[in-house]
Amino acid sequence: MDTRVTKWTLIALLHCFLTAASESPLQEGVRDRNNCSKDVLLQLASTTVLQSPHMPSLHRIPSYVSSHMIRSILSASEEFESDQNTRWRGHAWKTVHLHAGGHFSLLQMVRALALQAAANANHIHSWFPLTMQQLSVRTMELHTVSAGGHLGASILPFAQAPVIEHHFDAGSTLTVDFMLARNFSGGNFHTVSKSGRTTLWDFELGDALVFISEAYHGVQRVQGGSRQTLVVELWTGEECTESGRCMPGDATRDCHVHAATMLQI
Repeated sequence: MDTRVTKWTLIALLHCFLTAASESPLQEGVRDRNNCSKDVLLQLASTTVLQSPHMPSLHRIPSYVSSHMIRSILSASEEFESDQNTRWRGHAWKTVHLHAGGHFSLLQMVRALALQAAANANHIHSWFPLTMQQLSVRTMELHTVSAGGHLGASILPFAQAPVIEHHFDAGSTLTVDFMLARNFSGGNFHTVSKSGRTTLWDFELGDALVFISEAYHGVQRVQGGSRQTLVVELWTGEECTESGRCMPGDATRDCHVHAATMLQI
């Protein structure tokens, strides 16, 4: 077990107990210490599993989404898109936050698709001792990437960043990616092991990739065309309806979210 994970999770657990003890039990929104500790322990269970060096961190489900469903998702996303729920990363990477406000017409369908894919992958690989009922949508994003777009973590200007970069979805448990458009070159999806080994994954039209959110991953630079993917991050926090990725909130309300954030220190 990674001692960093244990240390910060136990600190979060202690914080939850102290907070619950200092608050009035009648104060609205304050969880009791039993619920708080349960949330932190769930987060502990969803992170310590990463310490097995031989366990695959990604599962591919070929042709998971039908052509008809892809067209429906893209059409509904186009109707839903607005300045309020759209973000740009540089000039070539557009993200539409489909979970914003909870009004996306296919929200329930996409949630069900993501949870079923996550359940299938978790059943096969036994990543987490969790049921899908314990997970909810943290973010649901449509990514459209044109030439020059890539995703990782770099201190360099967008256009000068290296071809291969990687990051991880801090605070989430499982991430599900759906390929909605394959008329592009470059833009390969990759993961990076703890030893530094980079693996490129097949990711064809309609495929679903399910992976442990804390696993390092990234998208190589798109050389041409348009790459469209639907990304759903699942976590042990509450369903998110904010415009953007939900971030840690008040510790008395989302202790488990604080624990996930503290793991990255």
